[in-house]
Amino acid sequence: MISNNKYFLYLVIFATGFGIPAIYIPLMVVYIFLTFNTYIIYPYNKEFISYYVLVNVFVQILFLIGYSNMNISNPLNKYFLYTFCSVFIIPVVYSNSPKHSFEIVISYLLGAFIMDIYTVYYNFMYMNFLSLYNNVFNPFTGELINSPSYSNVLTIVFCGIMNLLIKTSSSFTKIFSIIILIICSVAAAYLGGRAYFIIISLFLILSSYNSLLSKKIAGLSIIFITIWLLWIIIYPIIEPYTLNLINRFDEKGADSGRYALWVASIKDIPFYPFGGFILSDTLDSKWSHNLWLDVARLSGWVPLLFLVIINSKFVLLFNKIKKNYYDLWLLGVVCLLVMSQDVIIEGSPIIFIAYIIINSVMLSFANNNITYRYSNF
Repeated sequence: MISNNKYFLYLVIFATGFGIPAIYIPLMVVYIFLTFNTYIIYPYNKEFISYYVLVNVFVQILFLIGYSNMNISNPLNKYFLYTFCSVFIIPVVYSNSPKHSFEIVISYLLGAFIMDIYTVYYNFMYMNFLSLYNNVFNPFTGELINSPSYSNVLTIVFCGIMNLLIKTSSSFTKIFSIIILIICSVAAAYLGGRAYFIIISLFLILSSYNSLLSKKIAGLSIIFITIWLLWIIIYPIIEPYTLNLINRFDEKGADSGRYALWVASIKDIPFYPFGGFILSDTLDSKWSHNLWLDVARLSGWVPLLFLVIINSKFVLLFNKIKKNYYDLWLLGVVCLLVMSQDVIIEGSPIIFIAYIIINSVMLSFANNNITYRYSNF
């Protein structure tokens, strides 16, 4: 039974969040081999099958048409990564969600957290950068990657761990969660991530509003106490790195060069039904920095339509899951906000995979009419 291999499952999902295919693909292959019979007889319903088909067709069309338009050195690696995750991650998560949903989501977020924090630590210790905006060295791949890709992953981690902090009754888990939230915020300031602080602020406001409507005074109190503690503890630590972050807000506010990229991409989409348009050199970017616009740039209208349908199914799930799943649904919204202003397909697959994991968990609960619950570990 799958339950007998649950800790191995958590390890597989953790490794997926860590984001090194050479680690998580072999682990996933072994896990599927051990539990193969379970997946054959699992009662997948029509709604899941339609979602599964949509995601996989989207991935295949995206790369079939857009492979030659990708501005990366080896698109084949991305193709195998997205194909593997869409084919295997979705059914693994869906079939395990009724019993292990909380652990699946948190395992993935912890893997992403460890990867990001180790990268920041490595740059702080060995690269001697006062601020890492636009200049992050990945010690695992040897590439220099823009810092927003890392601070955006930390955004999702912060929001997921904040949900854990509100829901758990374990004192150890509360302390553990607060430590992670502090580390995420310190690292995001070091990375110069404006979007991090904007999105988590919106998330905290919506979470507070939901707690107020639900009369969850304890949850609301935890949010405000955590914000107060974060400010008291974090500011003395990040003060040496805040000048760059403050200057970025002061110079551009919430605006950025992405707006010009979005406008240029939107203007080109109607004339390129199969993608392939190239952004002007004056825009200083090869990417649109938006998941939907980059999909249109790469492959045109058809995969964009599939992506819109996938997103629509996620939005419509809210009517089915209602308030019992609001915190998980809100985490999916955070993923959408992050993907709306980052390079995803050719950049950070961790964020898209987080989105399909959250979708799969929510779909499982909605289809099985199970109340979403957090564990108390």
